[in-house]
Amino acid sequence: MRFYIRRTILYPKPVKAVAHIHDLAKTRNHDDSSSHPWPEWLNLMGMLVKKGYFGETVKESNHIRSACLNFARHRFTLVRYLSKKDMKVIAECGCPSIDRKVVNSGKRLRAYVGIDEVN
Repeated sequence: MRFYIRRTILYPKPVKAVAHIHDLAKTRNHDDSSSHPWPEWLNLMGMLVKKGYFGETVKESNHIRSACLNFARHRFTLVRYLSKKDMKVIAECGCPSIDRKVVNSGKRLRAYVGIDEVN
């Protein structure tokens, strides 16, 4: 099975992206898979809004990231449900950021699943 990741920025501001995603989630027909390439993403964003993970004090540029991090910190035990094979697929996709903490997390994940570091 192959996974393809589109490296296209669809929206200039994450907050507008969140609003658009939630509008899609509300109006989405479950039989129509063309409205968003990842229905799981819509479900995750809808759940994060419903459970209050999007705080009002977060800067606009970090809105989605902060909500996902808050959810991950609150539900840290969910990672045990991922197989090592699933983690390897995630680790093979590369690092989406040059932030030091993100890069270090990516390195630790690649070491855990046995992927050699390459430059």
